[in-house]
Amino acid sequence: MEGLRDTLQLQLMNGHYNNFNHLVDRALLTEQKSREIEDRKRKFTPTPTNGSNRPQSGPALSTAEPAASPSPTSSASGTT
Repeated sequence: MEGLRDTLQLQLMNGHYNNFNHLVDRALLTEQKSREIEDRKRKFTPTPTNGSNRPQSGPALSTAEPAASPSPTSSASGTT
């Protein structure tokens, strides 16, 4: 049974097989079923494709440019 995945080895070790062909048939069926289960799990597990799917934990950040602050005027400085 060397060369088989560990999980497959564990599943096949508990059975009794009349001949090598029967063992191979069981190994193929078990592996096929394992792959079907993995595919089903993968299909139902959502995988985000980009960062936009993540929930926001803080306030929303604006992508617009910040408002320009008024520039100080020289008349308000009180120069004489």
